[in-house]
Amino acid sequence: MKRLTLVVLCVAYPAHLFGQTKDADEKRAFEKLWARCVDSSALVFGLESTKERQPIAGALVLDREKHLLLSLDYDLPDHPTVVFPTYTAKGELRNKPSEYVELWKKGERWKGKVQHRDKYRGLVVIELDRALPDRAKPAEFARQSAAIGSTIHALGQLPLEPEASWNWTEGKVRGVGKEVPIVTGHEAPHPPSRMILTSTAPRGSGPEFGLFNLSGHVVAFPEPSSGTPRQVEVRLDVTEVRAFLIENKVPFKSAEEPAAKDKKAK
Repeated sequence: MKRLTLVVLCVAYPAHLFGQTKDADEKRAFEKLWARCVDSSALVFGLESTKERQPIAGALVLDREKHLLLSLDYDLPDHPTVVFPTYTAKGELRNKPSEYVELWKKGERWKGKVQHRDKYRGLVVIELDRALPDRAKPAEFARQSAAIGSTIHALGQLPLEPEASWNWTEGKVRGVGKEVPIVTGHEAPHPPSRMILTSTAPRGSGPEFGLFNLSGHVVAFPEPSSGTPRQVEVRLDVTEVRAFLIENKVPFKSAEEPAAKDKKAK
């Protein structure tokens, strides 16, 4: 079964990078937003015995108490390992991919176990073996899809700066809707179509953590990258992510709920 994705007519993505703003207050707001989103993320590696000591996916923190993360199911093993963002003594983010490979090699990593897996949606929930770092914060998931034309930011190892694990790149939402599968030959019945979001936020070959709106709320989660830059890129819409978490009774933080009232989704 092949898939055809519905997209809205698009234009090339704007060349706005994080920090390129004339207004100092706006820049400080972006810096604060970026830092909060970084602290809700983590890098996922393979097994402890793996010879490929490179991150294979990005992840978002779901629940501190239960040590839960959301990640991309792209040949992810049942027992992955995880490394969180680290900072210098001056509070500066260590952002070189090689630094996190070294941390992994030194054993500064968390052991994980996949608790839930949905191959159709391409999502997994990982439970870690110990408490998360103090700076780790649960990501906040938007309750509704982002509006077409709204500004969003992609967080991850993106093509604009491949030597940084955490880039912050602006784009516009171009479409939100159902994915349309194309059935060829005598194939088994296909599952219901997924909700996807298309945007001008570029993709890179390295780990990505998701799309965030201007309030820092997650509006989409990565799909495996094609490796070829395109004018619009496809990601899984937040409504599909929320449905997966709710179906599996996994706790997560809704954007509209204050932290003190976080509770298990029903």
